[in-house]
Amino acid sequence: MHNMKKMFVIVLCLFTGFGVMASPVEFPGIMPEDTQQTVETAGPSFNLRVESRANLTESGFKGARLSFALGGDINDRFSYYVFQNLHKPITSSDLMAATDQAYLRYRMKDNLWFRAGKFPINYGSWEYDAAPIDIYYYTRMFLEAHFFQPGLEAVYILPTGKDAIELQACRSLDAKDNEFDLFTFSASWRGNFGFFKPLYSFNVSQLSAHAGLRYDIALGNQFIYGPYKVELDLMNRYYSNRGTRFMESFAACLKAVYGFRPWMDFFVKANYDNEPLLYNESRVFAGCEYFPVKGSRNVRIHAMAGARMGDEPGFAGTIGVKWNVVLFNAKK
Repeated sequence: MHNMKKMFVIVLCLFTGFGVMASPVEFPGIMPEDTQQTVETAGPSFNLRVESRANLTESGFKGARLSFALGGDINDRFSYYVFQNLHKPITSSDLMAATDQAYLRYRMKDNLWFRAGKFPINYGSWEYDAAPIDIYYYTRMFLEAHFFQPGLEAVYILPTGKDAIELQACRSLDAKDNEFDLFTFSASWRGNFGFFKPLYSFNVSQLSAHAGLRYDIALGNQFIYGPYKVELDLMNRYYSNRGTRFMESFAACLKAVYGFRPWMDFFVKANYDNEPLLYNESRVFAGCEYFPVKGSRNVRIHAMAGARMGDEPGFAGTIGVKWNVVLFNAKK
């Protein structure tokens, strides 16, 4: 099985989950921030936020992201969320091409809710779960699929309050622009056990005509101890029409973060990607993040550099700034 497995690659950024709920959340640390539910009746609310990021790379200084998000509560049962990119074009074939999220959520009980619309497909990886504006280079497999898709979702929090089960049926993450009748079905488990947070999923995706099915198993593992955080993501893919062997189509990602001070983090990240018909590569990067506003991470100055090994060896680095600001926050 080829070389040693290592980890990380490529730029992206947009959906930073921001809290659309006005009251305390019932399941902190289990669900993504924009999915958390309130204990008390929140009442109608409205929240508007803008975020942006710019990078200086070997090709020069340019804006990387510009997006806005709005959301809130309609009443104690219904809430909404929209995330719109201003750096992506809107096409005639897909009027929501620049809209990553636009959904309505219904909370049936405190531990059971549903949502319908466009949102990210659940995938068991902490790298994938992070806000893209906070990721500098992605594992390559995430660049080969479209993870924001229209669909339906059901979420159930177990009585322990430490586990969440999520079921989804969405448009296929491998669908081409004109393919609307292909689907991805996913089941995921998210947990919060103090120092250990698992994020696992099993996904089945329909591919283009005569291409069969793709099965994904993704195991995201996060460990936190004091100022240290380690994330280990393992992802295996099986193609029904190829008969892919286990661990043949494979990706792994390892990231370690040291919170040196509340205003500065140091990190190292590595990835390994192997897709037999397309690529075999690994990347290693290191960097730091500085937060100049006391008590806030809404402004960040970042720098990182690293090397790429495999099919296309080389070096890369970036220096940049990210900011986000709440323009309007009101409860009716």
